[in-house]
Amino acid sequence: MMKNLFPKKHSYWILLIACGFLEAWSSLATAQLSEDKVKFFETKIRPILAKHCYQCHGNDPDKVEKELILTTTHGIRKGGQSGPVIVLGKPDKSLLILAIRHSNPDLQMPEDKLPREVIRDFERWVEQDAFDPRNDTDYETKGLAQANREYDFSQGRKHWAYQSLQKPELPEVNDSGWVRSPIDRFILSKLEEHGLKQVAPVTKSKLIRRLTYNLIGLPPTEEEIDDFLADKSPQAYGKVVDRLLDSDRYGERWGRHWLDVVRYADSNGGDDNIGYPNAFRYRDYVIKSFDQDKPYDQFVREQIAGDLLPDLTDDAARFDALTGTGFWMLGSKVLDLKDQEEKALNIIDEQLDVMGLAFIGQNIGCARCHDHKFDPIPTTDYYALAGILKSSVTMDENDERGHFMVQRPLATQSKLEAFEKAQKVITLVENELSDIIVDANDQLRLQRISSVARYLLAADQRKRASENISSRHKQVDPSVLDPDIVRRLSDWLSSDRFEAPIFIVWNVFSDAFHAKDVDSPAKLNQLSQSLHERAKEDPGSVSAYTLRILEDPPASLDELAARYQELFVTLDELLKAHLDFYLLRGELDTQRIAQEKNTEIPENTKLSDYLKEQTKLTRQSRAISTKLDYIETRLGALSGSGVLKNLKAVRDHLQEAIRAQQDAQEKLIDGKARESMELRRQAHDFLEQASQRIEKLPKKHEERIQNFVDKVRLEGISRLLLTRDDSPFILTQKAEEQRYSEDTRSRIAKLRKNIENLKDHTPTQPSWAVAIREAEEIVDLPVHLRGSHLEKVDTPTPRGFLRVTDHLVKPPRLPENQSGRLELARWLTDANHPLTARVMVNRIWQWHFGTGLVDTPNNFGTRGSEPSHPILLDYLATRFIELGWSVKTLNREIVLSNTYQLSTEHHAGNAEKDTDNKMLWRMNQRRLEVEPIRDALLALGGNLDLTMGGRVNQYKPGRGDRDRFVFNEGATWFRLKDELYIAPRRSVYLPVIRNALFPMFSVLDYANASAPIDNRSSTVIATQALLMMNSSFVIEQAERFARELLKGDLNSEDRRIETAFIRAYGRPPTRTEIADAKHFLRAMRQQASSQTSENDLVPIDEFAWSKLTHVMVSASEFIYID
Repeated sequence: MMKNLFPKKHSYWILLIACGFLEAWSSLATAQLSEDKVKFFETKIRPILAKHCYQCHGNDPDKVEKELILTTTHGIRKGGQSGPVIVLGKPDKSLLILAIRHSNPDLQMPEDKLPREVIRDFERWVEQDAFDPRNDTDYETKGLAQANREYDFSQGRKHWAYQSLQKPELPEVNDSGWVRSPIDRFILSKLEEHGLKQVAPVTKSKLIRRLTYNLIGLPPTEEEIDDFLADKSPQAYGKVVDRLLDSDRYGERWGRHWLDVVRYADSNGGDDNIGYPNAFRYRDYVIKSFDQDKPYDQFVREQIAGDLLPDLTDDAARFDALTGTGFWMLGSKVLDLKDQEEKALNIIDEQLDVMGLAFIGQNIGCARCHDHKFDPIPTTDYYALAGILKSSVTMDENDERGHFMVQRPLATQSKLEAFEKAQKVITLVENELSDIIVDANDQLRLQRISSVARYLLAADQRKRASENISSRHKQVDPSVLDPDIVRRLSDWLSSDRFEAPIFIVWNVFSDAFHAKDVDSPAKLNQLSQSLHERAKEDPGSVSAYTLRILEDPPASLDELAARYQELFVTLDELLKAHLDFYLLRGELDTQRIAQEKNTEIPENTKLSDYLKEQTKLTRQSRAISTKLDYIETRLGALSGSGVLKNLKAVRDHLQEAIRAQQDAQEKLIDGKARESMELRRQAHDFLEQASQRIEKLPKKHEERIQNFVDKVRLEGISRLLLTRDDSPFILTQKAEEQRYSEDTRSRIAKLRKNIENLKDHTPTQPSWAVAIREAEEIVDLPVHLRGSHLEKVDTPTPRGFLRVTDHLVKPPRLPENQSGRLELARWLTDANHPLTARVMVNRIWQWHFGTGLVDTPNNFGTRGSEPSHPILLDYLATRFIELGWSVKTLNREIVLSNTYQLSTEHHAGNAEKDTDNKMLWRMNQRRLEVEPIRDALLALGGNLDLTMGGRVNQYKPGRGDRDRFVFNEGATWFRLKDELYIAPRRSVYLPVIRNALFPMFSVLDYANASAPIDNRSSTVIATQALLMMNSSFVIEQAERFARELLKGDLNSEDRRIETAFIRAYGRPPTRTEIADAKHFLRAMRQQASSQTSENDLVPIDEFAWSKLTHVMVSASEFIYID
């Protein structure tokens, strides 16, 4: 293979392009650092301090421990008796961080260690100089929160964003001949007001490239460019606009914008980075909604309350709307938080934060602990909204499909029942098949374990024969021993890589016996003692179980083999006892559920029926207790079982349950139903406590065994005896079945055929989506002081909305039997709402021009920016509503304006007055996001897969406990990343894995998928240019691009160069560029010729062209839009 080298004398050409590439990648957005820091403190830091620290360090100024006050900025900076608790920028030297890490036994606060994700938040806070917006009197006492004071909105409502939405008059302008649309009139009015002059329009070739990337995220084809340039009619541009808006690719491009806003991802992130199996359905819903130009107000209502919309009678529309509620589901969650109420409230906080930022540009989350510091959002309004979500359900701990998230079927009840009925039949047959296979395999395994002595001796003989060619070993009799097992065991004994601690004793004594080094009891004792010493020096190197069989050293290898057999049988029985204990969880759960059903006694019901049922339940509990006693006896056969402690706790809880059940029976006999009811509740609680002490195993046998051996290791012996890949005593399933009896094989074949027939005739499996649902209990939440659920005011806050808009939008009345999400959806989409339309048209403007009229798209509050063109913003918002909330129609009006068609040309006079182009005297030059860059590379290479929807085949998050696709940086991720991102699908369909993004995405400023993104960053770092020059993906696509140019009717070098420029840059090359390209190609051919050998696989021409195309796609012009 030829070396990928550039000749030194041409390296200046590549370096110039690379330097231009870096220079052009200038930052195009200003980060709102202070606002982000406020939000970070209020959502990540203050709630934790309030819950875990304030009680001892500042809530009561008269009782402050260690003189450390953490309720104020001054207090946390000053520190306490031990000195400052924070060293700015240095978390490793900050006492606060050391305390919450629990790294010092003498400094561990709070008592229960915080989740790792929370600790990382505090480390990040200190690293970034511990920004703290509190003041020295920021105590937020209960008296203030409890006071039934009326919040004064009068000042807050003066802010421009809370003013009523009125359609403005079109302004007068001097240069009316330039005006093509009302948009131009508003822009021109501002330009004339500031003494600015718009630049010339963009060229047609640049315009079609700009428009095509803008609307569909792909480069225009040669044919599309040629057709547009050849069309001289006034309608030429309008026809291109309509074609692109009608393209299926439009939804993929504009849907991706929205996915940034709603923090879309395919995994949870954090320390529990679990894959979301059905998140992609929400993504596809978004793409489809933009493709179909779903009215934006309907789009909002479906995401907020699609499951509650009353006017959807069509099944397809109902399921589409239901899928839209996935909006609520996809935030990152701290799943291992022990406090379930805190976890639920944190999820609600994240949901409110995203809802406020996405739809109305409000930082609602900043009002969780106290009234918003800057905006007219009192903390009571926060909890009014939180009550709506507390009355909804997003997390379902018992749903195996979604890994803690609610999953809902996208099928009618009749179709779902038909499928489930068919599945039950299939499951019954599959279970029958599984039972036969499990029993048959276990019989074979037990036969081998009960013959371990003979297998060890045969394997030892085979091992000796393989080590000594002159030695001959006796052939194994297949009727007595399985030759394959002998071979596997011999390999185990021979290979250092597989040498298990349990076989160390065997190998040491075997070597000694064969060498005839232990011809006396003294030498045997000496050998035994050396193994004990080895175990002391290197614990775990020798199995403690085998050391026990050396208390009396074996006199021969046969005796040692017999002892091993006895040991393995005992260990196998011990493992069965462990497994039986874990399987009791299922029986206890069944018993608990049955007891719960038998708790309440409706009026006019015969007590005798409940007495009969309670007697039955008591008898069943005793039966479980008997099983537990038997398991305990078996586990006691070998000491050291870690299960015994839990087993005793389970037994104690079970005995308490039995006593309560017996007492309940006696009360029923005496006719005391009420007293009996309380005892039966106690019995249920004790049964629940008993079951919770036993970890639940999966239902499927293979998953169950894998999970079990992870829990019960026994020096790795559990794997040795139970799992195929780790055991010399278990063969592949195919090999095992060859050893079954003829009758067993026949039964298995019939069952498999039956399963196949059932599956051929079963109804189609319904799809499932992550989707919110109503809670069984509708609740109003009281204000939580400082955001902590441990301290609340006495009076709940009625569910409701942000009252700052009450003067414009009459809040809908909330029903008592629903959460209020439907009313929230209607409130948000009320035509009189001052925020919803303004926020969305600002986003649409931003997605066209790179910067919104308000350049803080997620913040329309008082800390956000003022609009550069406030009258235009209101015109667009009212026009949007007039157009039926049609995003496509508004898009059309914007891109048809002369403002959109301005060039990016620089004008020194304008720049002196308006450096940042706030008044839009020219179009902003913009760097493409990573998705269109990657998609364009695939398009140039001719291998872009335009399949719409669905999940990338390689991404298959499973359902079982061991197959939930947990992603983290490290070996697992590096093994998976190439598989997950190899698909040549459009980038919007690639999985978004929080904490472990595709490297190309990370380097090229992909969105932070854990937070709502208002605008992608556009950084300038060397690794971006290096990625384009060195990435294997970029190089591969450049090579494909070259091969595309070398095939077909492009039979001249000039024509190929011209085609390459048109495809990559949307324009033909200049004469100088043609000459430079030809010169470069000649140099590359000479380079290749000097290195050519008979073994070279790449033709010289292909080598040269691939170098040229690689340089072209690495240039800034490829990734920038003029």
